[in-house]
Amino acid sequence: MMLRSKFCLQLGWIITIVFCLSFTSSTMLPKSNIEVLNKLIREKLLMKVIPELKKSLLTIEQLRTSSMACKHRITSSYKTCADCTKNRCYDRYRECKISSRKRVTMCEIVALDQAEICSLTDNAEKFMLNVVTNIKDRLGANLRYAIYDMGSLIETFVVHLANYANTWSSNSAFALQNAIKQIQTRYTIENNRFMADIHYRSPEEVILRDMSSAMNVGMDKLGATIPNTGSFSYDLSRTLADLLSVHFNVGRKKRAVACNTLATQQTTCLVFRDQCATCRSMPKSKPVTDVCGALYTSEAKQLVDSLTRTTQIYEEVLSRVKFVQSASYTRVAFNTPEIKFQNTKFTVAIQSKPSILFADFHVFDMGVTAGQLADKIWTDWTKNNAV
Repeated sequence: MMLRSKFCLQLGWIITIVFCLSFTSSTMLPKSNIEVLNKLIREKLLMKVIPELKKSLLTIEQLRTSSMACKHRITSSYKTCADCTKNRCYDRYRECKISSRKRVTMCEIVALDQAEICSLTDNAEKFMLNVVTNIKDRLGANLRYAIYDMGSLIETFVVHLANYANTWSSNSAFALQNAIKQIQTRYTIENNRFMADIHYRSPEEVILRDMSSAMNVGMDKLGATIPNTGSFSYDLSRTLADLLSVHFNVGRKKRAVACNTLATQQTTCLVFRDQCATCRSMPKSKPVTDVCGALYTSEAKQLVDSLTRTTQIYEEVLSRVKFVQSASYTRVAFNTPEIKFQNTKFTVAIQSKPSILFADFHVFDMGVTAGQLADKIWTDWTKNNAV
C-alpha cells in the first residue's frame, strides 16, 4: 500500500512539473487542459439550449398574425393539388386492398424544399413539441454518458426542459411531459449508480485522487495557488487518465405503384403528386415564398435555422464532441496578475470544419475561457448554417 501511494505521489509530482513547465517552455496548450476545457465548453453550450427554445417561442408569438395568414393562403392555393394527390393515393390503396395507410400532410405534398417552414406555419405548437421530443429522446438515449460527462448539470437541464414543456396543455404536450418525468426518474437511478461507483473508489479512482492531491501540493510549492472554485486538478487528473486508458426524392414515377411498396410503407402518397395536373402547374421550388411572400418566409426561415442550429449543437454536446482541437499561445502574452495567456489561438471544430477563434486562456479559471469560447462557437455555427 505504501509503495502504491509513493508511486502515485511521484506520478502526481511528475505531472505537476510537466504541467507547469508547459506554461514556460511550450507554445502549445497541453492536451490535458484541452480535455478539461472541452468538458466545460460542453456544459456551457448545454445550458444555452433552453434559453434558445424560449426565444423561439417569443418569435413564434410575434409571427402569429402573419403565420395564420400564410396558412390560409397555402390551404387556398394548394387544396386542389393536395386533394387530388390523396384521392389517387387512397384509390390505389383500395385497389391493393390495403386497409392501413400512412397519412400525408398538406405540407408534405406542397412544400417540397420548404417543408419545415410550412410545418411551422401549419401548426407551431406541434412543430415545437417535435423539436423538444427529439431533444428528450436524444438525452434518454445518452443519459448515462451525459451524467458521466456533466454530472448534476444534467438534472438541472431536465428540470428546465420539463418547465419548458409545461408551457403547452394539449394531449401531445401531456405525453411529452410524462416522458420527461420518466427521464427525471431515470436520472435519479443512474446518478445513484454513478455515485455508488465513486463511493466504492476503485484502484484507479484512488490513484486519481492521489494525483490530484499531489498536483495541489506541487503547485503550492512552486508558489502558485489553485482557486477553490471546483475540481480543477482532479478534472485534469481524470483527463490524463482518460487519455491513457427521410427525405423523399419526388420526381417522375411509374403510373402504377406496386402494392407491396404501399403495404410495407416503403413509399407514401407523395409518389402520386405528379400524376395530378394541378400539382404539376405549381412551383417546384419555394412554394411557401410564392404564396406568402419573401418577408414572412425569411422570418420563418430564421426561426427554423435557429432551432436547427440549437439541436445540432445539442447533439454534438451529448456526443461528447471535442470542439477545441488545439490551442497555441505566446509566452509574451502571459498576464501574470490574472494568470492567463491573452489572445490565445484556438482551433475549433464547428460542424466538423476547422475554425480559428481567439480568447484569453485563464490558467486556473478555465470556466471563463470555456464561456467565451462557447459564445463564439454558437455565433460561428450560425454563420456556417447561413453558407
